[in-house]
Amino acid sequence: MTKLKGKARAKASKKKRLKDRYESVLYKKRMLDKIRKFDDPILKQKCEPVENNEDVSQIVKDLRKILIISKDGVGLAAPQIGYTKNIIAIKPELKDNVKVFINPEITEHGESKVMMLEGCLSFPGVFAPVERYEVITVDYFNENNEKIIEKFIKKKARIISHEIDHLFGICQVGDKWAVT
Repeated sequence: MTKLKGKARAKASKKKRLKDRYESVLYKKRMLDKIRKFDDPILKQKCEPVENNEDVSQIVKDLRKILIISKDGVGLAAPQIGYTKNIIAIKPELKDNVKVFINPEITEHGESKVMMLEGCLSFPGVFAPVERYEVITVDYFNENNEKIIEKFIKKKARIISHEIDHLFGICQVGDKWAVT
């Protein structure tokens, strides 16, 4: 096989770049299409806890990939992508740094609440005012099955509270959308 030279080489290189970009766009679209929307019944189901030694690596992998691909998403819960397991993921800084929570539970909260507009990947384009605690403490397991107790404030507390609601079949943004 002969090596391409000059214009032929440049043309072949450009064709490969375009093919890669197209396939990447399709891949992203397929992944984002996994997000359940609006009246999907799974969004109203209560999720099951993850059992000890249960392999949830595929769920975690899907949550991580979809959240990274989503340019505006800051949190995602397993039921939003079709799994009824108590797992959430957040990326509050809109970067590729995703934190996963397995069996998260809010064990404490502060006194003060704040009302703010919230959106939801399962209700694209919908925003609703939601009142949430400004400070929460969450018990959860990380991906290495280590028990963690961590306090979160403001934005992270709001994101985590929103995603934990999904684990109980609750979406305050969606509930307010359905009423209007």
